Amino acid sequence: MKGLNIHMKPQDILLLLKLISLDDVTWKQKYVAEALGMSQSEVSESVARSKYSGLLDPKVDEPVKVNHVRRMKVSIAN
Repeated sequence: MKGLNIHMKPQDILLLLKLISLDDVTWKQKYVAEALGMSQSEVSESVARSKYSGLLDPKVDEPVKVNHVRRMKVSIAN
């Protein structure tokens, strides 16, 4: 990410909403960029800001709340 620009931008929220709607942890930045009409570098920077802010889980690249909900579903099912 260029410099230390860690302030969230509106496209970061759009990206997070898109990731939630995909319901898939194996998403690719290229696909998301095309779907949102953004460049791949914009998506990459948005991902970095979202990880830094704690809204995107850096281990699985999905929104944190969605990740917690999935874990709860798995633990309940078992």
